[in-house]
Amino acid sequence: GYPHHAFHHVLEIPDPNQFYKLVLLDGNGDGWDDNDDNNDNIDNIGGGYLAVYRGRDTLATNLLMYDPTFRGKSIAHAFYPGESPPHHLTLAIQFDKYPRDVSWTLELVKPNNNNNDDDDDKEEAIVLAQ
Repeated sequence: GYPHHAFHHVLEIPDPNQFYKLVLLDGNGDGWDDNDDNNDNIDNIGGGYLAVYRGRDTLATNLLMYDPTFRGKSIAHAFYPGESPPHHLTLAIQFDKYPRDVSWTLELVKPNNNNNDDDDDKEEAIVLAQ
């Protein structure tokens, strides 16, 4: 991406009736913070955001998840596309002035159906895009 550029990417999802997890990583560890002073003041957020929309259109009515407050090294959001969803999601990332620091992955999260009591709380994550 480019500094302060909005990146939109349409992703095909294999099973719209499942949960998904979007993970955002910042190599510099400051999230959307554009400032070089390492000040933790929330007003220093550099204008970036992360959003996920149902389908191909970035309309407010299609918004599944929105986060303008990414701070630190990573953040993860889980979401469910809903009843009778389209087979596409649109990922929107508004970068701060350091876009090369940011990477992301979209994962399909499936519950582990193993009947072993030790594994009941574990999930299987399949990386779909990055």
